[in-house]
Amino acid sequence: MYFEQYEYYWEIFNPYNFEAPVCTSLTDDVLDMYKDVKKGIFLFERKKQKEAFWNWKFHFKTHWGGHAVDAIRALHSANLTPYLK
Repeated sequence: MYFEQYEYYWEIFNPYNFEAPVCTSLTDDVLDMYKDVKKGIFLFERKKQKEAFWNWKFHFKTHWGGHAVDAIRALHSANLTPYLK
């Protein structure tokens, strides 16, 4: 994936504890979400619906949900950039 000037952004992982920002990327966010969701799709296609739903829910809470929130925040900021200049 290619997000041009919006590829990299600064993220603070816990807004309730002061931590230095970390540089991360939209491509990493999207690929991590894809990999986690794909696992559930794989299970679902093999008629293992309960396992698929458990997998989606677990990984959403523990991994890809955070990536989704971070990517949405970064994309929202990128969308506002032209209006803030």
